[in-house]
Amino acid sequence: MPKSGVIMKKTMPLLLAAALLCSACTAADAGGDVSLRKHAPADLDARIVQADNAFGLKLHRTIAEQNPGSNVFVSPFSVSMALSMVYHGAGGATREQIGQTLQSQGLSVDEWNRGHQALRDLLEHSGKETQLSVANSIWARKGVAFHESFLQRNRDFYGAEVDTLDFAQDNAVRKINQWVGKRTNGKIDSIVQGPISSETVMYLLNAVYFKAQWQHPFPERDTKPGTFHVAAGQTKPVNLMALTGRLDYAQEPDYQAIRLPYADGKLAMVVVLPSEKAGLEKVQQKLWADEAFWNKPFSSASGTLKLPRLKLELGYELNDALKAMGMSAAFDPAKADFSGLSPKPVLISEVKHKTFVEMNEQGTEAAAVSSVGVQVTSAPAPVAKPFEMIVDRPFLMAIQSTETGSLLFLGSIVDPKE
Repeated sequence: MPKSGVIMKKTMPLLLAAALLCSACTAADAGGDVSLRKHAPADLDARIVQADNAFGLKLHRTIAEQNPGSNVFVSPFSVSMALSMVYHGAGGATREQIGQTLQSQGLSVDEWNRGHQALRDLLEHSGKETQLSVANSIWARKGVAFHESFLQRNRDFYGAEVDTLDFAQDNAVRKINQWVGKRTNGKIDSIVQGPISSETVMYLLNAVYFKAQWQHPFPERDTKPGTFHVAAGQTKPVNLMALTGRLDYAQEPDYQAIRLPYADGKLAMVVVLPSEKAGLEKVQQKLWADEAFWNKPFSSASGTLKLPRLKLELGYELNDALKAMGMSAAFDPAKADFSGLSPKPVLISEVKHKTFVEMNEQGTEAAAVSSVGVQVTSAPAPVAKPFEMIVDRPFLMAIQSTETGSLLFLGSIVDPKE
């Protein structure tokens, strides 16, 4: 035993990658037929969505506060799914902290697993014109023992593919990254960097892919050059898409908000534009604390929306964010308890998250991948007159299920690139 008295533990990286892409989509591309559902919306425990959204808002807040003045775009759903897979392999204070971070208080692990099983089914079958797939996988180091009950629960509740690899071989990295590329339709081509440490014994990954047309596409002829106010005294040219008609719209003294549905009507993008006086930081603070906002009905109103086309690629190390959110024990060699995962002492060594977002006139395509690496050790007031919402300054955006209320993607855009 080392002089410190701490048993050396092997590690399991938690790698999270997400991509959001906006592009044309046709019905031929999709396969989310509602008739294939095994669960009805009534089967979904509302506490699951409430917990996931609370976690997502806190995650976004933590990352935004750690990266002031930067674009932030994350997939809370992907991060939550990856953490959920490792959650029921934890014990003691480690399980308690992960549960608190996931906002799962009041729910047993079995309720949590079954709830996400139902949620995944509902999301993946949101309509024939919506392509939304959720995939999970576990990659275990050959020769290391893991509890079969842990692996089987992930197969049963999360549909996880389980594979054993010789991590010392170069093709191990290639095989894991090929899975990532396939499950994100090529939008994210890698998440694991080689060579893999000899201490790493497992990767747990989640991948989310989404593609759908807008219900009301932006006419390309109406896209015009515009100016985006990145910060005080700093501007940049952008292409502003324009859409005029009756739209779901809300207005408060500090912000304007709009909800843009996708073709099947079960998912939508929410865009929140802070007023010039309030600014992004003040509105973020308000909406981080208002989980109900994201599911409030908006009024149908006539007006014009101008929204920048954008394309971003982002990456994050989430260790510090998750520690700040309350799950420090999972990373601590002296405290980590994953006794339900492996007979060997293990801990989480790293949590990574990648995102890609592209938005244009036709629709939205999105993907997310998450991997855990383990080492041994109320309705607004009606709008009286036509509105004009010109998104030419930092704003918030989210993609959510209007049926379940789940926030799949959440971000704050301060510098749209294309």
